[in-house]
Amino acid sequence: MPDLTTRKKFAASRVPKLADIALDELLSLQPSRLAKKIEGAQVIIVRSQEIDHAGERGFTFQARQVMDTVIDNLARAIRKLAAAGVEHCVLTADHGHLFFPSDRDESMRIDAPGGDEIDLHRRCWIGRGGATPPGCVRVTASALGYESDLDFVFPMGSGVFKAGGDLAFHHGGPSLQEMVIPVVTVRMKARETELASAGPVTASGLPDAVTNRIFSVTIQLDGKNLSLFSNELVVRPLLISAGKQVGGVGMAVDGDFDRATGCVKLQAGKPVTVAFLLSDESSPSLRVVVQDPTTDAELYRSPTDIPVRLGV
Repeated sequence: MPDLTTRKKFAASRVPKLADIALDELLSLQPSRLAKKIEGAQVIIVRSQEIDHAGERGFTFQARQVMDTVIDNLARAIRKLAAAGVEHCVLTADHGHLFFPSDRDESMRIDAPGGDEIDLHRRCWIGRGGATPPGCVRVTASALGYESDLDFVFPMGSGVFKAGGDLAFHHGGPSLQEMVIPVVTVRMKARETELASAGPVTASGLPDAVTNRIFSVTIQLDGKNLSLFSNELVVRPLLISAGKQVGGVGMAVDGDFDRATGCVKLQAGKPVTVAFLLSDESSPSLRVVVQDPTTDAELYRSPTDIPVRLGV
């Protein structure tokens, strides 16, 4: 199975009611759209290639940051799936990798064995004949379970064949980091969606109608929920219409506001006035929604649609 399309077709033929989704798409979906996408699925495949893509671009510092972010995103994805009713997740990888803080000395590059070369990668030579370079090991295809007369030659250490690319990130060889595949099983109790009235966040000052692209609402972390929640909470207030975001917060009064993420920090019992900016003027109506930015769970939703009447 040489590519993603082939693997997806094979999986779909073996597993009825299979849902296939990329990690980035899963994280960007609103809870209602995610629930619809995985509805009735017996197995959900979540794919991520961010680590490979980042490592192979050659930007070492940025790649390290991406790799750290992927781990956090996997945790976010599990929480979103749990909120959608998924209780059992298995995380694994197709291979490990070696990663160094910078490119390595040219002396770490090894000449290829030569002979009848079929394929050459930084960590593997495939072919017939040739000479096994120092610091490498030759393994027959039959020893690896293949019905073939080919040989495989691997560097035994962290060196690589002269096949392009840098030495900061590479995979495919017999090092411990690359051959030990992680498998993590996570079980989480699925949470039923709570009613807005029972949530930790309340809102007041909702307009009867939106007549200006900018309007304000006061939100508050309810003190009576302190037994369940900490005395502060980071939230993401949004304007939602027909399941689509049509606006967000432009500023906040009496509360810490992160403009990059659109998140506001609430202190228990302390009201915060947020100024919403409507970005889609074609929306006939909207609702004010306050989300948990980590899981996208709704902490508050205005009870009724608010009509949009700009210019009135």
